[in-house]
Amino acid sequence: MKKPKIGIPRIAYYYKEGVFWKHFFLGLGCKIIMSKETDKEKIKNGDNNLATDNCFQNILYFGHIMELSKSCDYILIYTNCSYYTSCINYKIFQNVIKKHLISSQILLFNNKKNNFIETIKIALNLTKNPFKILYSYIYAKDKQKKYNNNLENFEKNKINNQNNKILLVSNYNNIEDKYISSQIINYLSKNNITTLSSNHLSKKEAFFYSKYFNDQYITKDIKQLVGSIYYYQYSIKGIIYLSTNNCKLDNYIYNIIKNEIKNIPIINVESSNNINIETKLELLIDTINKDNNY
Repeated sequence: MKKPKIGIPRIAYYYKEGVFWKHFFLGLGCKIIMSKETDKEKIKNGDNNLATDNCFQNILYFGHIMELSKSCDYILIYTNCSYYTSCINYKIFQNVIKKHLISSQILLFNNKKNNFIETIKIALNLTKNPFKILYSYIYAKDKQKKYNNNLENFEKNKINNQNNKILLVSNYNNIEDKYISSQIINYLSKNNITTLSSNHLSKKEAFFYSKYFNDQYITKDIKQLVGSIYYYQYSIKGIIYLSTNNCKLDNYIYNIIKNEIKNIPIINVESSNNINIETKLELLIDTINKDNNY
């Protein structure tokens, strides 16, 4: 029997739950096809098909999905954006996707509902064997947990590094996608600065420290970002907020951080704009060096 080919876009939730999905689908007897890393061709594809005022992450997402559409039986797509919000840009993006893919190709995962139930719904498109589904789910969850623990331990070990440290704050995609963040990380590394990530702190610790910020309107993912800043604040010399172009929520989060954290210099860098990034970083480094000399 031919194995169904499942496409997983190498973007957005892939960097948060990709280990789980790969092992889950493999456990169900599927073949996994990953889109290649972000490149200019994907951006061009997204730009040509989405409205110019759509956010940069959706443009990238579209490019990754279109690459997979040529070779996959199914493609995994989340119903909500990285911040779990009902973003109008994300809805526009989904409508465009539906015009380009046949409905039977889409494995739609509602990330605002119960994850276990939504995962089972997706699995039933691929097999009716409940034992195989349950085993694959438990096995994949364990793999993701071990991966997360290794990532968290690696990140905490960076705190002991003698270099100055800067916290990179953003959603998973902006930080983990090399096309977006590598220029920043490489430049800081050349200047003997260690980069920490807001997303590599355990949820338990991030939520614990987020209690210092009381805003009932923000989602859990945003609380995790804010909590990580409170956790790392005495270990870092600066903060870089990596924002997604045309995302109102990103502007809101950046202003939250700027207003809440007064004693640490912070800059905002747009994910799709690599012009003058090094100039901004140089100014931040100069500020840090001046503070070190006092």
